[in-house]
Amino acid sequence: MRYVPRRLFSLTLTAIVSFLLPLMMIGSIVLGLSGLKTLALLMPFTQQALQHLLHFLTTLGSGNAWHGVLIVGLTSSTVGVLFDTFASARFEGFSHHELR
Repeated sequence: MRYVPRRLFSLTLTAIVSFLLPLMMIGSIVLGLSGLKTLALLMPFTQQALQHLLHFLTTLGSGNAWHGVLIVGLTSSTVGVLFDTFASARFEGFSHHELR
């Protein structure tokens, strides 16, 4: 029982980082493509890439790209929490047994 606060802190930190990391990645891709759009040679490629990205996010968000971004973040956060739970349970199981 004494590990509960530490485990909750770990799960909370994992949830926050796992939520924010995909959002920052999507934001940096959008900013990078928008910055490259100013170059004349790359303009058709960047416009098409931005349209595909927005279409993908709109599809995930049921018609709203911002909802799609939130869905990606929440899904990633859920997977991160599940992985952290699995890893901590696995580590706890290993720490009670001697390695031979």
